[in-house]
Amino acid sequence: MSGNEVALSERARCKERQNFVREEMEEKERQRDLKEAMEVLAEVEEDEVNQDPGVLLDDAHDNSAEVHLKSFDSPNLRGGDPDLLQTCRCCLSRDDDMDQWDE
Repeated sequence: MSGNEVALSERARCKERQNFVREEMEEKERQRDLKEAMEVLAEVEEDEVNQDPGVLLDDAHDNSAEVHLKSFDSPNLRGGDPDLLQTCRCCLSRDDDMDQWDE
């Protein structure tokens, strides 16, 4: 065996070891992610069992009460001219009595 063949053999062995370590780390990370996902799912299921359905509807209604758009732009797609809207803010809120959206 020449010195070059020994170097190539050593290089192949190192690459094989690196691949093994990388695959092992990826498998551990995948297992950790699965475990975390299962824990989150268990927490969500537990919360759903323990929570009154009426509370869920109230929460959904409260969350949909307002929509805030902050610092949004509307570009002029025709080109050359300035943007139609620049760093605008908009708040849409629902009137609970009328159950419709106001601007």
